[in-house]
Amino acid sequence: MSQPWRNWYTRKTKDLVGDFPCRFKSCRLHSNNPRQFNACRGLFGADMIKKHDISNSDLCRMAIFAAFIAICAQIAIPLGPVPQTLQTWAIMLAGIVLGAKRGTMAVVVYVLLGAAGAPVFALFGGGIGHIAGPSGGFILSFPIMATLVGLAAKKGRPPLLFLGAISALVINFLAGMLYFAAVTQNSLPTAFVAVVLPFLPNAAVQLVVLTTMGKRIRALGEMVRNQ
Repeated sequence: MSQPWRNWYTRKTKDLVGDFPCRFKSCRLHSNNPRQFNACRGLFGADMIKKHDISNSDLCRMAIFAAFIAICAQIAIPLGPVPQTLQTWAIMLAGIVLGAKRGTMAVVVYVLLGAAGAPVFALFGGGIGHIAGPSGGFILSFPIMATLVGLAAKKGRPPLLFLGAISALVINFLAGMLYFAAVTQNSLPTAFVAVVLPFLPNAAVQLVVLTTMGKRIRALGEMVRNQ
């Protein structure tokens, strides 16, 4: 930490931790107060205790879910310019099971793999052309979906999970429709009929599944995250 930032940080946190006589790992002054101890260690660049580190197990789980999303993307019905798949359900499941942060990271890995050319998108598609194509808006909104559902699932209440899933699907449809209209130079009503209306029954089924099985899915997520 540079000296100007250190001085600013000291002024902002002085009311929390006192005068900071300690400068290294062993903080004798604040050792009896974990909150002050951690703040002091963070101020002077020591190895502050991090409760939200990404462990090797977390990396494995995120990789597994990225692969799971890729598999669900191949369960597709080529209906219209954008095929119907199970990947949106898998993405919301990632947010519930892994949590908002790790679920979003798993989805970002999936999107980056597809953008790099790996055949993980629908119907074994891959490459930046798929993101620049008519279905690109749906793909770009996938991380937001995982974040919204993960945050809603964290509260542990089925109504909130339902609202989170609806919000995620609305964002997905809105981004996909606007992107499709811009890429194909069609009107918004035409884009709605082409890439939103055919997906509504599938979205309704996904909402019913997430709502009815939400409690069990959340329990599974807690078990996975605590291992």
